[in-house]
Amino acid sequence: MKQNLPICMKRLSLLYAFLFIAVCTFAEDKFTENFESGLPTSASAAEATATLSSGSWRIKNVLGKKDNNSMRACFNTNGAYLVTPALSQPGRVTFNHRSSGAGKKITVEKSVDGGTTWQELGVATTSSASTYGSSSFKCSSAEEDTEVLIRFTSNSGSTYLDNVEITLNSVDGGSNGDTEPEDPTYITEGVWVPTKPFPTPLREIYVAPDADETLANGTMEHPYSNIQTAINKAQPGTHIICRGGTYKPVKNSDGKYTVRMRNSGTEAAPIVIRCYDGERPVFDFEEQLREQMVGDRGFRITGDYWWLFGLHITHAADNGLKVEGSHNRIERCEFSYNLDTGLQLGFGHKFSDYITGVSENDGTYCSYNDVIDCDSHHNCDYDSNYGSDADGFACKMHNGIGNRFIRCRAWHNSDDAWDCFETDFTVILVECWAWESGKAADHLWVKDYITKSSNMSFSGNGNGIKLGGNGTGGSSKGIHYAYNCISFGNNSSSSVKGFDCNNHKDGHVLVGCLAFDNSYDYMFESGGSNVNTRFYNNICLGKQEICVGSDDYNALATPMSKNGWTNHLVTGIGRDDFLSLDEEEALKPRDIYGGLPRKFGRLAADSKMVDAGSAQYDIPEALIADFPFLKRTITGSARDLGPYERPASTVTGVKGIDQSSFGIDQSSFGIDHSQPGLPSATYDLQGRRLPASPSSVTRKGLSIVVKTMPDGSRKVVKKVPTRPTPNP
Repeated sequence: MKQNLPICMKRLSLLYAFLFIAVCTFAEDKFTENFESGLPTSASAAEATATLSSGSWRIKNVLGKKDNNSMRACFNTNGAYLVTPALSQPGRVTFNHRSSGAGKKITVEKSVDGGTTWQELGVATTSSASTYGSSSFKCSSAEEDTEVLIRFTSNSGSTYLDNVEITLNSVDGGSNGDTEPEDPTYITEGVWVPTKPFPTPLREIYVAPDADETLANGTMEHPYSNIQTAINKAQPGTHIICRGGTYKPVKNSDGKYTVRMRNSGTEAAPIVIRCYDGERPVFDFEEQLREQMVGDRGFRITGDYWWLFGLHITHAADNGLKVEGSHNRIERCEFSYNLDTGLQLGFGHKFSDYITGVSENDGTYCSYNDVIDCDSHHNCDYDSNYGSDADGFACKMHNGIGNRFIRCRAWHNSDDAWDCFETDFTVILVECWAWESGKAADHLWVKDYITKSSNMSFSGNGNGIKLGGNGTGGSSKGIHYAYNCISFGNNSSSSVKGFDCNNHKDGHVLVGCLAFDNSYDYMFESGGSNVNTRFYNNICLGKQEICVGSDDYNALATPMSKNGWTNHLVTGIGRDDFLSLDEEEALKPRDIYGGLPRKFGRLAADSKMVDAGSAQYDIPEALIADFPFLKRTITGSARDLGPYERPASTVTGVKGIDQSSFGIDQSSFGIDHSQPGLPSATYDLQGRRLPASPSSVTRKGLSIVVKTMPDGSRKVVKKVPTRPTPNP
């Protein structure tokens, strides 16, 4: 039936009006304070009340003071504090800070009983840079938490606080993920599946921690208890299958506990050591620590073509696993509480000490090793420089060519999460997460085992991903690559960085990375290669110092006055642009295929960084060929900024709109509004977002997110601005 065009347009106008009103109605409540007026000009040692634009605050030893041409709240001494008015269900606390002198602390706490007791939300570390840093902490609230106080306390004077923003009426603790449907592929319970099938075994040898060695012959019925016995019998094509439980390795003939893999497999028939389906073997080298055998590693691979899958290695007196061979695959393994780096590729400062008669690595030694879907945490060394060596992962000290880290996580390690110190060749990281390095409180465990002077001071650097470094073994070499990686919370001192060049000169390429809550999110100093250093599609929520290279299509919370990204730059971004940036989300289990948790680091539907990047810059096809699961499909008009692309389904419940009542008879519909700067977006009637055609992205539009409420009704809760395709 032919539609009456004026009536149809009127009905569509009514629909657009409804959507606009609904979006405004469901906007999130926020409490804000910028301290422009109301604070006293001198600080009082007694608690006082200050009437600010946001309400009545309690203050002690705090005054209003101009800093960098704006009024701020200034803490006058150690123990000075401000307390907000009572707030209803605060969700996330975000604020800016600076200090005269680096490394000062602002502690954020909440009270639900009127200030009688306080719970710490987090500690922000300030720097003396003129640009203000930003911190944000989650404040989980229950339904009954309608009178909550937030307190900011400084440990030193001349510390400044500004631009406090607190989300309200947020029982979920400030997450933007409540309107996001659960990912049906995120299955964490079940048998772990390798990223590619295991080769057909030519022989199987079983080991079990409680096996009877008097009957052992390596069969499933009579397994060995000592994995070294199985390794010594392994030939190309052998699969060593480890039953679940805790293994306590025994001493070898040389008096060492280290498990050694000197023999080799082949490309067609690697030697596999893997967990039994559905079981978790743990190799605990605690006896190394108890016997003070400092420097003895847990596992050491000097052979080639080994494939380790599903092992947990802990309490080694040096590296949990040291890899010096080539063409090895380490997958779905965990390394924790070791007395040096959890997993390390490479040799030592002097290469010839390891390979007799060879003065330097020609690229063939310790080459083409892949570390996939592994986790490394709480590793710490304990010597004269307590904490200064143990990283989560390292490819350092004269590695060969072709070493890659894929989809790995490193957290709470004493030195760095990743270290590429004294590298000889390129190192590649893809979709790796690094956080909370260099925190002394995480590493008191070593004192339970190793006897040292009680007054040793902690010396961990605490960087996230360190992409270079020069030492007694020479300067680092190669162009290092980081694709779609995340580094956060590495802020133990003013010098700590999320991504750090560490004086590396040969160049870096960072694509789709995200950094936040570090002293410097990105630090790439002058002196490096301008030609070989590039930054594309990255996100920085804090400070950066970029003195070298080129950049295009990045996002920065606040533009830098100098030494920062400039081209096609998205600004004015923050934590609200993400579904979650909380550590508890980053720590959630992997799925059975090794995939990382689904909400951490993902953009919210209404972020201006959606469709704001360029597909010209992404993971090379050669990497995708080796690891197809890394491929990202662009779902909108352009690539999203940061590590992850939003899924195609950004609207739920749209099919509940009766299109016939609005005169819409197509199989899809678009929301086309007159708001400037908002291009159109098109959805099918099942709520799936359709890729925009090149001509449509220039139109003005407003897309929507509809939430299904507990009673079954649907409400529009977000507008979703999309961005036009950039010109690469």
